[in-house]
Amino acid sequence: MDLSKYTKKSGKAYPMPSSRVCIVCQRSISKDETPRHLFYSSFCSEDCKDKYVRPL
Repeated sequence: MDLSKYTKKSGKAYPMPSSRVCIVCQRSISKDETPRHLFYSSFCSEDCKDKYVRPL
């Protein structure tokens, strides 16, 4: 079963925004400077992510 038509459409349906702001320190982040998983979560670094998500 070939799903290439559907995967191409879904990738184009949600374009990645060019810049965001970190939810912890309010620093402007761009998709070119930060890793993808941090950019989508709106964190500028792993340190900010650790501050926001505290382990139990």
